Parts: sequence; structure tokens; C-alpha cells
Amino acid sequence: MDTILNMKPPRTIKTHLHWEFWPDDITTYRKKPRIIVVHRQPEDVCLSQFHLNRTTRGFVGSFDEYCTLFLNGKVSFGPYWEQVLSIWEQRDKLNILFITYKEMKENLPAVIGRVAEFLGKHVPKEKIPNMIEHLSFDSLKSSPGFNVEKTLAEYNPDCNPFIREGKIGGHAAVMKPDVIRKFKEMNDLKLFPVGISFD
Repeated sequence: MDTILNMKPPRTIKTHLHWEFWPDDITTYRKKPRIIVVHRQPEDVCLSQFHLNRTTRGFVGSFDEYCTLFLNGKVSFGPYWEQVLSIWEQRDKLNILFITYKEMKENLPAVIGRVAEFLGKHVPKEKIPNMIEHLSFDSLKSSPGFNVEKTLAEYNPDCNPFIREGKIGGHAAVMKPDVIRKFKEMNDLKLFPVGISFD
């Protein structure tokens, strides 16, 4: 916490915490920082987390085993669906913007425009191409800072680059059909009835 408090503004802080674990000043809206929430298909989140935990946190099980843990909420920041719902319940607040990973992959210029407007920033049209190039997946994958190379060197120096493929639907190549069905059941039960979409 001291590290965050000592950061010079404007500060950018990334978290996967459930809403109820955020600072009281934020959850009670005494303070209203701009919050950008990125939703990604749970199946792809599971695959991404599997590689994260395998390369940096010592997980030695199979992907099938990790899927079981994920579905049962026994992973970091889990249960995943409850974490997503805890933030989604705040969707009517003006200081929160929801975007999807798919939007960023398929229409980055539009997302840049939405985020800029949300942050009260003006992005000149001539700057957009440079931003698109800088924020592209391939560009970020080659960035030492984005790949947190210094941090990863302490855990597993062989896992760089940390950023892998970033595909939409990449789970389909490695996740078993019966597991995909279980994820669909969870999405149908928890997310889709309240209007959460990944498109």
C-alpha cells in the first residue's frame, strides 16, 4: 500500500480484486477515481491464468486440473464469476467504464476514442496511428516494461516474453469439450442473465 501511496499522480493501478476488497473510500464513493474494467471471455482468462501461475507461481498441474480449480473458484482472485459480478453491480456509476478484450482486439481505434473521452482527454487524429501501433499486441509483446522482465527475472527467467498470444477464443484449441460446456453453463447461469457480454 505504501508503494501506491508514494506514486506520483496521475497514478495507474491494476487490480483483480473483488469490489468489496477495494478501499472503503472508493466503494462508498467518497472518492471517485476513473475506473476502466476490461471483460474477457472466462475460458480465455482461465487459459491465461494457467500460464501465469505455471510460469511465475510454481503451479505444476495440468491445464485440465487448472480448469477444475478455476471452475470451483479455487484460484487467485476467485471465484472468477463472483469477481466479475461484484464490479458489474457498479455499472451505473459515471466513473466506471466497461470495455471488452474483444473490442480492443477488433476495433482498437474506437476503444482509444472511448477511453480518451472517459478520461477527459483529447487525442488528435494524427496521433491515432502511432497509438494503434504502440498499443498493438505485437508491440506490447516486445516491450520489456509490459512484459515485466525485471520482475519475472526473479521468478522464472526462462518464461520471457511473458505475453503469449492474446487470441480471442484461444482456449478452444486446448480445452476439452466437456470443460467448455461447464464454462458455458457457468456463463449462462451467472453472467448472461445480468447483461454481461464479451463482444
